[in-house]
Amino acid sequence: MFKRLLSAVVSVAALACVPSQAALLDLTDRSVFAGGPASGAWITDAAGTGIDIFVESTGGSMNTRENGPRSGCPVNPALLCQSDGVGIGDDEITRRRNESITMTFSQAIDLVEIYFLDLFKRNAQSTNDADIETAITELWTRDGNGGFVQQAVLMTDATMHRNGGFAAETLAMITRVDRLVFRAGTGTDDNSTDFALAGLEFIPTNDFAAVPVPGALPLFLAGGFALTALRRRRA
Repeated sequence: MFKRLLSAVVSVAALACVPSQAALLDLTDRSVFAGGPASGAWITDAAGTGIDIFVESTGGSMNTRENGPRSGCPVNPALLCQSDGVGIGDDEITRRRNESITMTFSQAIDLVEIYFLDLFKRNAQSTNDADIETAITELWTRDGNGGFVQQAVLMTDATMHRNGGFAAETLAMITRVDRLVFRAGTGTDDNSTDFALAGLEFIPTNDFAAVPVPGALPLFLAGGFALTALRRRRA
């Protein structure tokens, strides 16, 4: 009896420690938007999660028609790269024109990772900040009064000179957000910082099965059950 109980508890603990799979919203997939959307477009049932996203732009209308990178499309994550993602006007999200993209989620999400394309360094050996394009991501949450409050700002530096300019911003810990704002920072590879928003990974906050359980918790519980069973067996 004791061996069967211990085996079952350890199995449950091991299953609880397995991290969940985040949903990938691939903005390089042309089917995400119906055609080239103007500012104020909806992504419905984003990545099959049931969450809707309202996407709007400043500085011009959104553009999802740019061709994807001829090389440098990442294997992980597996972006389609039918386009290079979401930009504004004639191409990308550009600093000198004060362009930005805002994504507002119908319900809160746990943000895991953000992906960019066309984010370049001036040359492969660039170490000067002035030669390195930067993407800025603002993280906002609802304030409970119909508005939003900014919680954090992320800065993603270019890591490539060519090959699609792919860059990823991996959050140190899963962060709950209701709104994201994307704009270009300082640094340039030519005459202005610009980039395309390629996608993001997130977990719906109502997907309780998808919320990772801290690894120490199930192991602690398993140890407690095992000790209890051992005491009963000795008694």
